[in-house]
Amino acid sequence: MSDRPKINGDRVLDRVRARDWNNVRDSWFNFIPDIVPSGSAPAEATADIIDTQLLHDELREKNSCRIVDVEQAIGVRQSILAEAIFLLHKAAHVIGTAERMAVDGHPTWAMMNAYQGSLFAAKGVIYLLGVGLPEFGNETLIVDVMPELSESQKRLVKRNIEPAKESEFFRTGRRFDHDSTWKLFQRLIRVSKVNLWSEDHIEELKHLDTGSISDKRNWLQYRAGAWLYTDLHNLMGVPSHGNLSISSSNCPELDPENPDFYMIFSLVVMHLGYLLFEDLKGETNKLTDEWNLYIENLNEHRHPLFHRAFNVGEGILQ
Repeated sequence: MSDRPKINGDRVLDRVRARDWNNVRDSWFNFIPDIVPSGSAPAEATADIIDTQLLHDELREKNSCRIVDVEQAIGVRQSILAEAIFLLHKAAHVIGTAERMAVDGHPTWAMMNAYQGSLFAAKGVIYLLGVGLPEFGNETLIVDVMPELSESQKRLVKRNIEPAKESEFFRTGRRFDHDSTWKLFQRLIRVSKVNLWSEDHIEELKHLDTGSISDKRNWLQYRAGAWLYTDLHNLMGVPSHGNLSISSSNCPELDPENPDFYMIFSLVVMHLGYLLFEDLKGETNKLTDEWNLYIENLNEHRHPLFHRAFNVGEGILQ
């Protein structure tokens, strides 16, 4: 691999192109995984399914390739979708622990959990939009199973011929760290058309400085004298995020300098994944059990701030 061109990791993210959620959703219907029992981790990781020899041959002298689907692609797509759903479960669990900790008087470490939960939620959104991030050794590979149509595919469409599905693979030259994940998340919400999402929320996320998202977490974790609130020795009341009101026309400013930032951010990002999952399951009964388990665990006891933030009065998150 050393003979290949040098990789600019951040520039690679720009190769992930626009997509329409409606098309992505409809494409997923042919690749719904069997998840038994509900809530189970994926049976196989995406990295274990991809033919590494095929990729080695295709990427021998270049850092990206586009491959017409072969039989294994069915398994790759199913695996990415299974991982997306499992990431949403993980996000809900971890953000729920953050909400309970905050309500119970431990808001400082609740922010740490909220940060980690938001990372799971963001990756869940990335995967639901058709982009997987398997690791091979010390390198993360971007696998886009829902790329824009290639020129040859477009020519077939003009002739009313349905083209074979294709997947696109990009080398990144490194293992993705948190900052790379936030950049890819922001890239996808910028270029994706998702009518389900609040424009107000997306505008806030689009203009967020991704480089500063991890700053408060790193400060708290690695600075010996760092602590956010007065709860180190004594319980305290719920900080300002306890009075959240988030709707399609209102999103609190996402300011990483705000001590409440991670809680607000995690709720907004988790809601994006919630809406995608809700829309996907609404078109197929194959995900009913998985959705019901997800919703069961999003109850008000586990997620008091999520319910308060999105005014869940009738069991519907708006």
